[in-house]
Amino acid sequence: MSRKSTNRHFTLFKPRTREPNFLLSVLMTTIRMLFVLVLLIGVSGTGLIMGMAKAYVDTAPVLDLSQFDQQSQTSFIYDMLGLGLVDDPDATLDEMPEMLQNAFIAIEDTRFREHNGVDVKRIVGAFVYNFTGSGSTQGGSTITQQLIKQTILTSEQTYKRKIQEAYLALQLETVYTKDQILEEYLNVIYLGNSSYGVKVAAQDYFGKELSELTIRECAMLAGLNKNPYGYNPRLNYYTRDKADVTDKRTNDVLAAMYTGGYITEAQYNAALAERVNVLETSPLASKMYDNAYYVEYAIYDVTTHMLRMYNLEDNTSNRNKMEQQLRTGGYHIYTAMDPELQTIAEQTLHDWDNYPSTSNSADSV
Repeated sequence: MSRKSTNRHFTLFKPRTREPNFLLSVLMTTIRMLFVLVLLIGVSGTGLIMGMAKAYVDTAPVLDLSQFDQQSQTSFIYDMLGLGLVDDPDATLDEMPEMLQNAFIAIEDTRFREHNGVDVKRIVGAFVYNFTGSGSTQGGSTITQQLIKQTILTSEQTYKRKIQEAYLALQLETVYTKDQILEEYLNVIYLGNSSYGVKVAAQDYFGKELSELTIRECAMLAGLNKNPYGYNPRLNYYTRDKADVTDKRTNDVLAAMYTGGYITEAQYNAALAERVNVLETSPLASKMYDNAYYVEYAIYDVTTHMLRMYNLEDNTSNRNKMEQQLRTGGYHIYTAMDPELQTIAEQTLHDWDNYPSTSNSADSV
């Protein structure tokens, strides 16, 4: 009997001697119900999100690699003999200075060589920055994703496009090397004015071949990609009186290059002190092709027909949109131009000095 009494004395559980607090009981029950409700909503929400993501992936366009070739070049224009009137503005990666490549990687996608098309760390960083940053936003797209957006998808700001962009970027990285992706990207990006690709932009702003670019000029071109209109060096230097805007952006790219280990401290300081000669007028018309007047008129005429085909009003905005589509859509335009007769006509108009006098001529009576 004494042993049993001892066992009862040391039991871990004691009978309840008073009623539980009613308010505390209600509170705990409510907390449990809320927890279950939140858990159910979370599971349902996750399922819904996963279902939507799968639907977006299933309806994503097919990864058509031929579209890169179409998008990365100005449309071809031919004379009556079938000869091209405009040089191919594409450049191979070997033609692009390593410093130029690194400038874009440093400011656009510093882990380009390491990720598989989607940079999770960059996405998280962009998410945090956009919630804590002061007014500005930061994108999470890699160079591979940007290439997909500019060639296969559109620029619409939707979750559907972002999910499809990431999915296709992952696919692209399995069939294209990093060098191939970078080469395509640097040939399709829009860098202001009528410049698509780094080769055209270098000639447009500096009148230089890619091999002639300085470190600061490379950085200036890389800085344009974020906002080609706002950072346009020709407009900011000569029209807007905002050279400091372009210069600050260029310095930001140089800082990213230095931080990323792409340039030395000596190169960084020298590039900060360098003064870039931005051309006030573009030399593209005279440098890139002959018979520029005929070519530009052909572009104008085809643009007019495109406006009619799409039933768009002929205004500046729509004309610019159609001209951009024409120049970058991989079209093949055949004209009736006889290159020999056209050259003779242009030389005659330029060199002949026996035009009849007009009422505005200095020697008119």
